Amino acid sequence: MKHSKKIMSAVLAALMLSTFAACGSSDKPATDNSGAAGGDTGDLSGKTITFTMQKYGSDASAQEKVLKEMTEAFKEETGITVNYSIIDWGQALTKLTLACTGGEAPDVADIFFTPSMVKIGNGQYGPADITDIYEELGGDDAYFEAVIDEVKIDGKVYGIPWRMDTRAMVYNKAHFEEAGITEVPTTYDELIEAAKKLTKTDDSGNITRSGVVLPVGQARFDQGWFNLLAGHGTSVMNEDYTEFTFGGQEGIDTIQFMLDLINEYKVCTPNVIDPSFDAGTEYQAEKASIVLGQNADFMTAVQSNAPQLEEVTGSAVMPNLTGEGVSSVAYTAPISIMNSTKERAAAEEWLKYFCSAEGQIKFCSAVNLINARKEVMEDEFYSSDWMKAFPEQANRAIYGDPAIPTWSQIDAFPNGPLNTMLTNIVGGADIKTEVDNCLKQCQEIYDKNEVDLG
Repeated sequence: MKHSKKIMSAVLAALMLSTFAACGSSDKPATDNSGAAGGDTGDLSGKTITFTMQKYGSDASAQEKVLKEMTEAFKEETGITVNYSIIDWGQALTKLTLACTGGEAPDVADIFFTPSMVKIGNGQYGPADITDIYEELGGDDAYFEAVIDEVKIDGKVYGIPWRMDTRAMVYNKAHFEEAGITEVPTTYDELIEAAKKLTKTDDSGNITRSGVVLPVGQARFDQGWFNLLAGHGTSVMNEDYTEFTFGGQEGIDTIQFMLDLINEYKVCTPNVIDPSFDAGTEYQAEKASIVLGQNADFMTAVQSNAPQLEEVTGSAVMPNLTGEGVSSVAYTAPISIMNSTKERAAAEEWLKYFCSAEGQIKFCSAVNLINARKEVMEDEFYSSDWMKAFPEQANRAIYGDPAIPTWSQIDAFPNGPLNTMLTNIVGGADIKTEVDNCLKQCQEIYDKNEVDLG
């Protein structure tokens, strides 16, 4: 999911500037009078298109099975063959970037870093303008507000939002009962009090069970930080993505809160800073009572790795400062038609089929994903004790990835400015110094690429 895709962001940072210039105007694919590449508007029976998407869920066979069922049903209905392929996350960024610069490309693709992909495609390759299909599928009103900016550039839409990743709080009900806690915390103050009751230590004072752990894996703190920024009433950038705002007092308070959970309140194991630490594994080993942010597929991992915890694992909306309003972030990915397609009409039919409410309910329920479409999240699949927190959390989320082409460089792992800042601070560096340095670096990347890619 989002953590997987961002591991690859450094690659795009190097590719963006070197490949953008390669898209010459003489290479532009042919279009018909409607502006649609390929322009086929007659009988589509017998047409063949290609569709690529990344791997999702903990069970690879589930994705393969549902895609097979959907493409077969689509062919029976339309006569169009969809040859699909599932791409490993380790290869996805390279393949998508090459597709956006004139290399081999599918007709329809599951993409990410949408503004970057559109920018390097330069209107010739990469995601095509599909505003008309977006409106046909319901437009802005059909989708959660937090995901819309990811697919829109200058008022045009370049993909249909589908998979959404918003993080809810995960907790062990048995631990809560043991500690006499009858209500899940809704504010940070309540979280701290609950975590104190849940934390266990040995005779030397070492934590043997954390009351709460940050959602960290491989010593990567950015995603937990994004959620906590939202809970503190701020975000990485302002609403129109022209200024970095995490250096304000709310941003400083957010970082201090993360440190205080470890150092002052002593409710989060200091091992969280170890590169080998994984919050999900810690929870499954019953060494943590609360994980401050996990996605919906976390239950699949629990069922596979710690089935004894399935009945006692609960989810709830993330706490924040006040107990009301925004308390998390949401990430999304769109399905896009590529400019280079020779079968635009057939591609449009598959896009509408796959991204319809019915199509998304079928796919996401099979793979345990939450969805960017409100109607989908009203399905009974999302009403279970485990799932029901995620639609509510989606309504209380803001964007996770700012919709700027340079975000892939700014949040690159492990050496982008944001991750470097957080790693240094957790390691003991001065907060203000690191934040100021990071703000400067982020602005330099933003300004330079606005010129180079503008």
